[in-house]
Amino acid sequence: MRWKCPSCGFDNGSGHRECQGGCGYEAMPQKLTLTAVATGKEISIMISTNFGKDLLRSFAGDEAMYASNPQFLIQKDVACGGWYLEHSATAKNPTFVNGAPALAARRKLEADTNVTIGPEKMRLTVRFP
Repeated sequence: MRWKCPSCGFDNGSGHRECQGGCGYEAMPQKLTLTAVATGKEISIMISTNFGKDLLRSFAGDEAMYASNPQFLIQKDVACGGWYLEHSATAKNPTFVNGAPALAARRKLEADTNVTIGPEKMRLTVRFP
């Protein structure tokens, strides 16, 4: 299957969805998976999703007790070509991304990004299957 880079037009005959013509374009992952480190359980999303205590409890277990409803939004941004996390302004505890508070601005999520409530509670790991 052939694939043409939407950024520079390079015809990538191998079918890989990243440009091998040198522009560096990589197609946005269609699915994001969060894995709760404490339980090993996962949740996969394909659309922008609000995460709060109830949804987090379904896969993160008891550590979700530190979360609010809502705690954060994971947003698929096709225009920017990625997945982003935005902390909810009404959450009682801060959301952290890779150890830094995500209070003022949304944060781009990459593979192996760590999301926590506070600096260490309810650790979630991001991956793109």
